[in-house]
Amino acid sequence: MSPEKAKIFLVEDNEFDICDTRWFLKEGGHQIVIEAKSLEEALNLIPSLKEKEINVAIVDGNLSSGERSGSDGARIAEEIRKKAPDVKIVAYSGAKYDYGDVYVSKSFGEEREIKLGEVIKKL
Repeated sequence: MSPEKAKIFLVEDNEFDICDTRWFLKEGGHQIVIEAKSLEEALNLIPSLKEKEINVAIVDGNLSSGERSGSDGARIAEEIRKKAPDVKIVAYSGAKYDYGDVYVSKSFGEEREIKLGEVIKKL
């Protein structure tokens, strides 16, 4: 079932990206139910995804200072798959990573918002 009105777990550490993504998802009728700004916070919140009926996780690849390999996103995705396997994962980063079910680039501008919304509805 495609999540026309997704319940979202947003994992992002950049305040600009959080605000921008929050606004767009709300405008699209989606609901951000849980947010995490760090690897540790995300890992601690994953056990609550089923209870909160989350169906989509939007996960940045790099949350730790100096991290640029995407390993933070990969670790979070791995835990989501173990503890909430029905949650679809969007790898949402500036560099292309394959830890998600799909990848959406954080390119600036309207194209990012359109692409993110289309991807969520097609999951």
